[in-house]
Amino acid sequence: MFPLALMLLSCAKPVSVATAPTSPESALSAPPSASTEDAHNAVMAYESAFDACPPAPPWPRPESQLSATPAPWSVEPHWALYGWDPGQPVLATFEVVGPDTACTVRASVDADGDGVPARWHMTGNQDHEPVLDTPEGVR
Repeated sequence: MFPLALMLLSCAKPVSVATAPTSPESALSAPPSASTEDAHNAVMAYESAFDACPPAPPWPRPESQLSATPAPWSVEPHWALYGWDPGQPVLATFEVVGPDTACTVRASVDADGDGVPARWHMTGNQDHEPVLDTPEGVR
């Protein structure tokens, strides 16, 4: 089944919104919302194919270690299962929680390095775009 999962999920094309900024200003205006949506699409494709939503731990680093410096994305077995890889260093960390009621993809980023992360989520089929969980000005 694993090769089938990779084949099904190969359409989950990552978007590099949460990747290394090209300037300090772009770091402040680059939320991981598009990457959150891509991760969510991969998770939902897996759930549809296998009727399962295995949790994936925060990756590539725990939220407590977020900073304004991008972290490399390395192979992580849970995310590999979903077939999602942003393909370059990211400012954000991503996780999958569930399946209590529905799969939820969460993303956190601290683009300004102040120790206060901005957070987004997308849950199951109910969220059609990432939902910002923190006040608008948090970066």
